[in-house]
Amino acid sequence: MAFICLIALTTGMYSKVYLVFDNQHLMKKDKADFERLWVSSGLTENIQYCVGYGFYPEEGALILVDESDTGMLDSPNAFAKFVG
Repeated sequence: MAFICLIALTTGMYSKVYLVFDNQHLMKKDKADFERLWVSSGLTENIQYCVGYGFYPEEGALILVDESDTGMLDSPNAFAKFVG
């Protein structure tokens, strides 16, 4: 997901990327793994980490869902509501 974020933000295709995770553990791991990348590339403010689908993204932002198949299968109604 990090590579996609870099391309999306550095090319100007998107000004904000939301990274959505199934749980806090996965989100914290990803955040720790890539924090240096976001800081060194000056993109810290452009990356928003979220757990679940209870957020309202900015218009035109890119949303990347980690393990999206798990989210669709475990919570199909919440997933459908979010994308619909």
